[in-house]
Formats: sequence, C-alpha cells, structure tokens
Amino acid sequence: MQADPADQPQAAPRFHVLGAGRGGTSLLAALLDAHPALEVGFERHAVSCLMGEAIAPGGPQPLHQRLATYLKACRRDASTAAAAGRIWGNKITTEQVFGLETAWQQESAPPPDLLDVVFNGYLKDQLIVFVLRDGRSCALSKMRRAGLPLAEACRRWQLSVRCWEVLQRRPFPTLCLRFEDLLAQPQATLAPICSQLGLAFDPAMLAGTGSDRLLPEYRRDGFDLSRAADTDLPPEGLALIADDLRRCGYGTG
Repeated sequence: MQADPADQPQAAPRFHVLGAGRGGTSLLAALLDAHPALEVGFERHAVSCLMGEAIAPGGPQPLHQRLATYLKACRRDASTAAAAGRIWGNKITTEQVFGLETAWQQESAPPPDLLDVVFNGYLKDQLIVFVLRDGRSCALSKMRRAGLPLAEACRRWQLSVRCWEVLQRRPFPTLCLRFEDLLAQPQATLAPICSQLGLAFDPAMLAGTGSDRLLPEYRRDGFDLSRAADTDLPPEGLALIADDLRRCGYGTG
C-alpha cells in the first residue's frame, strides 16, 4: 500500500517574524523574502488555524488543537520550500497570538502562561525575530490604516510589548530589533538574522521594499524614514502608553 504523502516526514519551519500589526512585520518579512535562499509566508494559516476558522467553525477549538494544526500546516509549506532549496518561515502578528486567549480559556486545565506555551513550547525550535515599533507611530498607523479608536490602537501595541518582554527572557534563539533601526540601517539590522539562519546578507534583500508580496500601499523604492518620525500621538493616548514607552527605551517628549 502506498503511503499517503501527508504522512511523510516534513521539514520544520525555521523562523517566525513577529510584531504588532502595523509594527513593521510586513516590511521585515518582505526584506527577508527577497533573499534568494529564504521564503516567508505572510500570515499563512494564522486565521484558518491559529484563529480556528478552519478547524471547527462555530464550535470550541482548544489551544493545543489550534497550535498543532497551525504547525502541521507550516511544516507542509516548509517542506515545499526545502524541496526548492529555500529556508521557510512565517510572519504573524502579536494580535494573532493573543487571539489564542479564547481557546486557552476553554482548556479544562489551562496552561500557566499563554506566551510561554507558544514561544517556549510550540515554537521553541524556531528562531523568533521580533520587531518592535515606537508605540506612538504604531498606534497612529493603526488608527489611520485600520480605523481603530485611539484606546484600542494603544492597547494592541501594549500587547506587543508583553511579547517583547517575554522574548527578552526566552532561552531559545531570539532576535529583537527595532523598526526604526530597520529603516535607518537595514543591512546592519538584517545581517544578524541571516547569520542566525546560516546565511550571508544578500544585497537583493534591500529591494524587498518594493516587493509584490506587499500590499500596493506598502510598496516603495527604498526606505521611508518619515515612518519613524511620525510620533505626534494625542496626549490622552500618550498617557496610556507612557510607561511602556519608557520601558522599551523610547522617549515620551
């Protein structure tokens, strides 16, 4: 009897790009995807598996079921990329990670910490590349691009800070970088990621700013430093995130 290909050993994804929505994840993913030896999924399986839409629509989707289904789908993509000689990784957002909280609360014996289960459990064998953006410009972008109210935009950025703080203590391969550094010094910021994956930096990566993998409104020639300079958040929003800004090394002036 011929074996089902789905049952054959599959390559594991090697890395995840993570950060807040509107926090620079798409740009970072596009730059990495432009390396000839890399292939990046843009939120592949995040809605269908992490959010549970393709598992049991309308019914409960326990945390471990969602994560196991997600990684199984990622392994299929990684195997396809490996067959073409490329290293595969996926980019997801911190909002999608925290979308697991509903499933986490449905567990009969909830794990002690959601982020520990995700980062130090299911993703422990993968490099996590986390991009942190100044909360003022990130919240402004969420308001303008996604139409979020000020308080909700700030809250979602604060979720990314919770991930950033956990990842600082992660005992597995992790790189935390800043969106502002990626714009100002792209090669110096990307080179350590390549090194962690056993690759050399490739100048082709810098052309990723115009990648057709990006939404049309995100594409541009070169790096737009003004995206880091837009920090004029209304005072009531600044009051909400001031402590987190200081903890992350951003000024509040």
